[in-house]
Amino acid sequence: VLDPMLATGASAVATISLLLERGARIEDLRYISLIAAPEGVQALFKAHPQIGAFTCAVDRHLNDHGYIVPGLGDAGDRLFGAGAGRIPEVALHASLRTTGIR
Repeated sequence: VLDPMLATGASAVATISLLLERGARIEDLRYISLIAAPEGVQALFKAHPQIGAFTCAVDRHLNDHGYIVPGLGDAGDRLFGAGAGRIPEVALHASLRTTGIR
């Protein structure tokens, strides 16, 4: 499971739970994030203690809005522009160019 940020852990826990319900084996799964909050790490391992998990950095904490501090800001907005959920055409073309896909 690849996720830019592990904040509260809710999405990670739900995703891994769904994979397990559909027949995946915990020993075959890995969780990978760029940045994590301690609260998310605790939630992930409380729900799935056997999951293999990797991150580049663990930041200090979550703020009152559930954002990682200092963190990256909103990773979806940074990757795809404000209003994520629909990739703007320019961002899509730029993204495809950097990956070599045409």
